[in-house]
Amino acid sequence: MLPDRFGAIAVNQTTFASTYNMSSKKEARQKALRDCQYGQKQPCRIFTEYRNSCVSLAQGRDKRSGYLVAGFADNRGQASRDAIDKCSAQYNGCSIIIEEECSIAEPPR
Repeated sequence: MLPDRFGAIAVNQTTFASTYNMSSKKEARQKALRDCQYGQKQPCRIFTEYRNSCVSLAQGRDKRSGYLVAGFADNRGQASRDAIDKCSAQYNGCSIIIEEECSIAEPPR
């Protein structure tokens, strides 16, 4: 049995930060918040967190503002497609801002 791996994305109105392949949920959350908050006056919040999977982040727009949408996949190479599909179903002009980050339990190489 391999140990779980964790990741998180933190955001505020002007920036974001992500972390992946952490050994605990708490560690992933704390690092994402710390990295997001660095040099910022506005507080950051956790946008999403994940375990033993991959994440990608897309940004889309409507008439008023921009929105973030996370996509997930159990395997590498699929999270970006999920993010774009989800984003395009709701918003216009979707683009990937985090291509793909994975926190997958794997045996050491």
